[in-house]
Amino acid sequence: MVRVQKVTGMDLDRFQNEIKTRIDGIGTLPRRAERPSITRDELTIEALLVQVYGKTDIHALQQTSLRVKEALLADPRIAKIGTFGMLPREITISVNEKKLHSLGLGMEDISAAIRNNSLDYKTGFLKSRDGEISIKADQKAFETVEFRQILIKSRPDGSQVRLGDVAEVTDGFGENEYFARFQGEPSVGMMIYTSPKGHLLEVSRAAHKVLENIKPDLPAGIQADIWGESSEYMTARLTLLATNAFQGLAIVFVLLALFLNLRLAFWVAMGIPISICGALTLMGPQFLDHSLNDITTFGLIIVLGILVDDAVVVGESVFEERQHLADPVAGTLKGVTRVSTATIFGCATTVTAFFPLLLIDNDLARIFAGFSLVVITSLGVSLLESKLILPSHLTSVRLRQDPRKTPGMLPRTWGRLQSAARTVLSFACQRIYTPLLKLALDHRYTALAALTGLAVISMGMIYKGEIRTVFFPEVPGQFITVNLEMVKGSPLHLTRKNLDRLEAAAEAVNRGVMARTGQTRPPIAKIMSSLNNVHEVEIWAELQPETLRQIETLETLKLWREQTGVLEGVRKLTFSGSFDTGGGFALNLSVRDQDLLKPAETELIRALSKIRGLHDIHSDLAQGLPRIRLALKPLARNLGLSIADLAAQIGDAFGGLEVQRFLRRGSEVKVFLTYKQENRRYMGDLMAFMIRTPRGQWVPLPAVASIKTETAPGAVHRKNRRQTTTIRASIDKKLTRPSAVFEQIDSGILPELKRRYPGLELRGAGELEEIGEIKAGMIKALVFICLAIYALLAIPLKSYWQPFIIMSVIPFGFVGAAFGHRIMGYPLSILSFFGMLGVAGVVVNDSLVMITRFNDLMEEGIPLSQALVQAGTSRFRAVFLTTATTVSGLLPLMSETSEQAQYLIPAAISLAFGELVATPVTLILIPVLLYLGQRLRKKFPFFPKNSPCEKLAPVKENTKM
Repeated sequence: MVRVQKVTGMDLDRFQNEIKTRIDGIGTLPRRAERPSITRDELTIEALLVQVYGKTDIHALQQTSLRVKEALLADPRIAKIGTFGMLPREITISVNEKKLHSLGLGMEDISAAIRNNSLDYKTGFLKSRDGEISIKADQKAFETVEFRQILIKSRPDGSQVRLGDVAEVTDGFGENEYFARFQGEPSVGMMIYTSPKGHLLEVSRAAHKVLENIKPDLPAGIQADIWGESSEYMTARLTLLATNAFQGLAIVFVLLALFLNLRLAFWVAMGIPISICGALTLMGPQFLDHSLNDITTFGLIIVLGILVDDAVVVGESVFEERQHLADPVAGTLKGVTRVSTATIFGCATTVTAFFPLLLIDNDLARIFAGFSLVVITSLGVSLLESKLILPSHLTSVRLRQDPRKTPGMLPRTWGRLQSAARTVLSFACQRIYTPLLKLALDHRYTALAALTGLAVISMGMIYKGEIRTVFFPEVPGQFITVNLEMVKGSPLHLTRKNLDRLEAAAEAVNRGVMARTGQTRPPIAKIMSSLNNVHEVEIWAELQPETLRQIETLETLKLWREQTGVLEGVRKLTFSGSFDTGGGFALNLSVRDQDLLKPAETELIRALSKIRGLHDIHSDLAQGLPRIRLALKPLARNLGLSIADLAAQIGDAFGGLEVQRFLRRGSEVKVFLTYKQENRRYMGDLMAFMIRTPRGQWVPLPAVASIKTETAPGAVHRKNRRQTTTIRASIDKKLTRPSAVFEQIDSGILPELKRRYPGLELRGAGELEEIGEIKAGMIKALVFICLAIYALLAIPLKSYWQPFIIMSVIPFGFVGAAFGHRIMGYPLSILSFFGMLGVAGVVVNDSLVMITRFNDLMEEGIPLSQALVQAGTSRFRAVFLTTATTVSGLLPLMSETSEQAQYLIPAAISLAFGELVATPVTLILIPVLLYLGQRLRKKFPFFPKNSPCEKLAPVKENTKM
């Protein structure tokens, strides 16, 4: 098998066509080699497992499994199935060597007889004026009795020798000793896959329907069940996220109702479901064609707090204007108009922050592009709703009536709560924020230095490792998979022994956990083991639903690994219980001198085993099988033997010869011709083997061939035409991270290896390679984001320098996110970055609203300090409400203890803590920077003053800098 990996950006269809063209041009393949098939290793998702099992004979189990598989594939909703333990159907013709020799025949004679007496040939025709008649003279054998009757020799006395006289013909599964077990019983497993855009629920329903129809016709003793359904796991995760979303929405509504009018709060909060419904509609197959999965659903939760920002700003502005204007329409229009520019461009900047993530050309980045897409579509719908739908509803809201004077206990109680909440907010604004703002303006350099120091401290904590960082957190799954690969040449009984030991270790884990926790249900609910070939074992273990077990997925995996211990003859043993991001931790090792590749690989693996947090270390530099090499002696050529004769007779006798292949009752059957297995076991059988010369003589193999032993080369892996080995390992991200491990290798291990092995190269692969590609894409994206945000801010502000003031607050959102991860004990990851982008959008929106208000006040001729204080206090409630609603909407998710939600929490932490830090910084830093900027414009002639884009009133005070 040759595996070719494309570079990022290469079109997959073109890539496949170019490979096919190159392969079709190869003319030196072996004569009996099958034509190479080209398949695409595209991303698929395991939907569910169908298991056919029971204590019955192998023929009944295999035949029933084939029926089930055909029934499943007949449903158009099921496109791809992988099997475990399904054996290929074979007719095996085992020739008696002595009988064959006594007749003076060889394997090639038997092969020719089968081909001549069992064949398909083209049809002839008699065509006349009266019609057409077909003529067939061929005959095809399909059953063992038909093969036994094939004539192989006619004697001079007229007697005939048929195939059944010299060979045993069996219809079964060849010499396969491979199997699958489910819950300890013989079985055949079928994994049903779906594409990333496939419908898991539809696939699950289709599989259940097929099994319901076929179960009544199953033979006695055979059962068929469905297990390991990803749809159940996904439904539970989506339900969890939806529950958190509804809880967050309820909290947001209560907060808005406390600080605004109840009806006004209702219509403001209604913007969230309207926006989400609009986003889901746009994501449908008629438009953007994106599926609803945990990433997109998570995006809806993260955007929950951001969605209400525009509506809060509009609602708060309308609420304030309606307090002064009796006409509800006029008050609403004035309130909406006053903040329209700021909200439109604030939404545009948030969209701009997420849009470049859609352009990163990387397979893994495209998976997370759904997150950005749902945020962008939700914000777009929200903007339209807040400008077109919300104002019409706000005009009908009555604000004049004091709820404390409304008849009824409940309205009066709610009115008192609203009054108390507004009093507290007013106190915070007038007695805490206003004096603090004035103090900061009086000591502006001190305030600026203190805030800068806060940012430096957070960056230092990340650099020193006080705040852990990982590219992608571990995502626990519902399965634990175990892959075992033995050293080439290991006997089958040793592979089966190791398989039994792995199953026994799983049972020991179940007993130990049940005894320790007092639970009656084992953590590992179902287990399937598959012996794929002599050297490979695969185990799938489904865990109990999270609500029914007292131990986490990764803890179960750790106990299973410990119970297994060290197995004999193992080349590779891996345990996996989480989503393998970008191929996991991997290193590509190459050496100029290929003879040094194996010792360099061995030394590197030994060094890696000492690094804390690395498990299951292995490489793909496989050792080849032990091999016996035959070479013709000079005597053999005198007898007329050639290398081709020797190779054909040895290969056919000890490797088997496929003589036919046909379809029977819908399944492919291969016909193999071989010597009996008991004559192909030991070295003595080879030494006793007789070679037939072209003259019909039989001579012992040692007489015509020299024999020596060697090791066949293993798999060869090349990257850019240089032989390479890939070393992989499982990494415990709670203890370390891939980039930290690579840095440790680069500084501590690699220099010594390069000294010992000239020309050695070590490059990151798998997740490390993905990290590099995504980082490069993100750097470009961040540059684009900064330029685009600056342009979008410069338009409404009509200033070249005020956008820099707004953008200077964005890093403090990242500071809050970093401190939040430190407090909550979570590592920073790529999902944390998504939350940080959300913080950037909210901070820009709040800052833009404040600066727009400041500019309006300056145009009215209000002195600088007074304008700054008034702009801050007038926008205090709007900024507070946007932050409060965003943070409170995320509280249910942040407090979630479910294992399924743990990897989603970092983005919520980034958004919530980022706003908690960035909001007070915005309320202080923006006025301070505006003050300094205005003073600089007055003091330094080279500083931009009243440009064509700026029409600010001159500063009307003589305060010194």
